[in-house]
Amino acid sequence: MYPYPLVIFDLDGTLVDSAPNIAEALNATLHELGLQQFSEATIRGWIGEGVHVLLAAALREAGGTHDADSAMPVMMRHYEASLLHNPQLYPGVGEALAGLREAGATLALCTNKPSRFIAPLLEHLGIAAQFSSV
Repeated sequence: MYPYPLVIFDLDGTLVDSAPNIAEALNATLHELGLQQFSEATIRGWIGEGVHVLLAAALREAGGTHDADSAMPVMMRHYEASLLHNPQLYPGVGEALAGLREAGATLALCTNKPSRFIAPLLEHLGIAAQFSSV
């Protein structure tokens, strides 16, 4: 048996490189709002504290008058549209998850990704069945 009975993972940036999808959604949002768009590298630097913080940072940098709360519905629409545009597991993730399960570990996921997007993404990536709890 694996030495730890429970292993908890983050999703974005840990198991999945979803930065291209997030950047696509953010730039589509900024474009719709008539604001400057940013490189994926710049956007990667803002990812990690949730979509609201990401959107607020982008709006601030773009110099727009929109606040994150009012722009959030636009962002969520674009995020949903781009969610499954080729997200990638990091190399070895699928094998590592399977190996941990085979060794007897229970796997769980803890993420600040909006909940309605989690199951479709996990299913698309083929790893939904690996997790006992999300």
